[in-house]
Amino acid sequence: MPIRYVEGIKQARISIKTINPLEAIDLNQTTSSKQIYESVTKILQETKLHGDSAVKKYSKTFDKVDLKSLKVTKKTIENAYKSIPKTVISALEIASDRIRNYHKKTMPPIKISAGKDITFINNQLEHDGLYAPGVKEAYPSTVLMIGIPAQVAGVKNLVLCTPPSNNGNPEDSTLVAADIIGITNIYKIGGVQAIGAIAF
Repeated sequence: MPIRYVEGIKQARISIKTINPLEAIDLNQTTSSKQIYESVTKILQETKLHGDSAVKKYSKTFDKVDLKSLKVTKKTIENAYKSIPKTVISALEIASDRIRNYHKKTMPPIKISAGKDITFINNQLEHDGLYAPGVKEAYPSTVLMIGIPAQVAGVKNLVLCTPPSNNGNPEDSTLVAADIIGITNIYKIGGVQAIGAIAF
């Protein structure tokens, strides 16, 4: 299901009330925890051993797309901007600024008192892998809410994985959100194989 665009709080409330939370749940699901664990373990092991070829294989299996390349191109991002309303782009920019300002204010300072006590030490990571779900619904706000805190904390290299839709590319609003906050390494990978790709 594509992203829902609504204008105003009244329409948003009506839209939320019409969503059936059980639509995405298979009530006849009989897969056991053991089966899930075994499946996930197999995908992770294959991703670790075979890298991109395993990722492409599972993208074809689960996402039904045959990916020639995994990284999202600049041209794809440019096209994403053309595909969504300007009001949505503006809303993402405003949200980005507000989220960044909030996290800057909550960032604990380093305090050292006369060589005696150290109360806070912030050791940021060099690299961070982010995952934004998609396909059935678009979650551009997830990109902002996980990417911006990492940037404020000082993480230098961010990689974002988000699943491809039927056309072989992630949801447009997700790509725009990532571009707005300056994430340049975006990969069209979803599911367990995405987590494996980030980890290995």
